[in-house]
Amino acid sequence: MRMNYYYMHFTENDDNLGIGQINSELLPEDLCIQSEISIDVLLKDGHVRDFLPNNIGYPLFSEKFKNLLVGEINCESCKWVRVNVLNEDGDIFAFYFLCFSKDIDILDYKRSIITMDDMVVKPVISLEKIKGIDVVNIPKSVSRILVSEKVKKVVDNSDLLGFAFTKAPVGK
Repeated sequence: MRMNYYYMHFTENDDNLGIGQINSELLPEDLCIQSEISIDVLLKDGHVRDFLPNNIGYPLFSEKFKNLLVGEINCESCKWVRVNVLNEDGDIFAFYFLCFSKDIDILDYKRSIITMDDMVVKPVISLEKIKGIDVVNIPKSVSRILVSEKVKKVVDNSDLLGFAFTKAPVGK
């Protein structure tokens, strides 16, 4: 049976989806070398969801999402970095950046479109290379997260909010 993989992103069909505002000089790459960051993320224009987009383009996930996945999935390069999300009422929520400690080669290079400077324009996933991995980032990308059918089912069968999935192109 052929395994499907999906890009995981925030839903655009939620009028109450909040946006995280990060006021920090840290770049996404800097976040991953930390274990906990003493920055606050302010919630703007909406409500807290389990997938929280933000102004630096690096996905934030709720503690509930993290706890559902830890121990259940194979993500050999995953690292969770905690931050606080504050709403306008002063409530504090534990959220996490999902960082990847290294790029894992998962691409079918014959079918993917890659620029001369190694930017991946159209990734096509190699089933042989990704076998057994449940969560991974697209190489040279911090915000394109790829998940297995297993992870999609965990999210779909839970009460997590704010997630959407788009089927990823898969080669051989």
